[in-house]
Amino acid sequence: MEAEVLILGAGAAGLACRMALTGRREVVTLDAEPEIGGLLRMHHHGAWSFDTCVHTLFFRNPATRALVESLVPEGFHRFSKRNLVWQRGRVIDYPYQFHAHALAPEIRDDCVRHLPEASRTARGPSFEDWLLAQFGEGFYRRFFEPYNRKLYGVSPAELEAAPMTWTIPADNRAAVLRGAEGPVPQDQPQVDCLYPRGRGGISSLPVRLAERGRGEILLGRRVVEIDPGRRTVQTEDGATFRYGRLVSTLPLPVLLRCLRGMPAELTGWGERLEARAISVLRVAIETSGDALQAQWTYFPDPDIPFYRLIRLEMLSPDLAPAGGSACLLEIGGSEVPDDAQAVALCRRLGVAAGGHVECVGRVTIPYGYVLFRRGHRAASEDILRDLAGHGVRVAGRYATWSYFNIEQTLESGLRAAADVLSEG
Repeated sequence: MEAEVLILGAGAAGLACRMALTGRREVVTLDAEPEIGGLLRMHHHGAWSFDTCVHTLFFRNPATRALVESLVPEGFHRFSKRNLVWQRGRVIDYPYQFHAHALAPEIRDDCVRHLPEASRTARGPSFEDWLLAQFGEGFYRRFFEPYNRKLYGVSPAELEAAPMTWTIPADNRAAVLRGAEGPVPQDQPQVDCLYPRGRGGISSLPVRLAERGRGEILLGRRVVEIDPGRRTVQTEDGATFRYGRLVSTLPLPVLLRCLRGMPAELTGWGERLEARAISVLRVAIETSGDALQAQWTYFPDPDIPFYRLIRLEMLSPDLAPAGGSACLLEIGGSEVPDDAQAVALCRRLGVAAGGHVECVGRVTIPYGYVLFRRGHRAASEDILRDLAGHGVRVAGRYATWSYFNIEQTLESGLRAAADVLSEG
């Protein structure tokens, strides 16, 4: 089979690229899964609906927001994002370092005592160096080190600082000290978050992207070999596809391992780039409790196996029956508690009050979080340039080996389409 443009992956980035090429190029899209959407898929259990892993929409670019709003005419639930930290039975507002007054006194005093006299925004060679320079040994030992080790499976000392620090408010010693004395007004602007209405939830976005585009989408076609020299792609079922232009949304290590006829120094990175798998448990709660009234709650304590709990009904009331809760428990790695443990933890934390509580499914996502080992970020940028030089364009979070939200993922697919069109 031949395609003017062949897109590998029918997730948000691949479908956005396909849509942008519609009417301009003949496109064929391949995906290994039995349905489109990538991670933007829903799982239903009776009256409960669960995202694969948590997804919310927020925008910096008005044009991208207008595009998404045009794709989802049913509209969105709007909410202000609220995060909490649960530690040793105490609930602390997030960011942790701005609310030390809520900590146990010995933890609060330890954090304040070790706070550096002057915050330094300079990025040291490791994520650990940066955290210690910003917040000191107390905050690092009590929260940042245990939480990040639970999430990434390695010490922050093993990760580069530069790709890791963009979500953490920096140079804020005065704000940390104010938060240690007592509650302070929230001076951070509230982010207007959106979630699609209806039980289709986030899956409505890839469905509408697919409807707006044209060209075959072939499902159940796992790519096993890519030869940029011959411009061919072979799938697990033995089919061969010839292409004029190629756009890949496959995770970068997977793409590199599939390449044939390419320099060994390039393809060898397929075994060196690492990501942390995450496992997600879905828990349906008939009667939700009053505790942890937030969309996200983080858990640094080692005796809690998951690093984050998400209450989906606080993103959209359409995802759970009235008075109930649809919870996701996110765990770093592939070892997860059994169903009975998950249910017991929800009751212990007060998220589940009375009535029936059931763990209704689980999924492991092999590429959850990129591990930016020393030098890997710069290496990935070189790899992407080399791939483009061999006619392989990439789009999406894992294909570009980045931390992308949905807005950035869609925009990367649109940019890939623009690059293809610019070639004539």
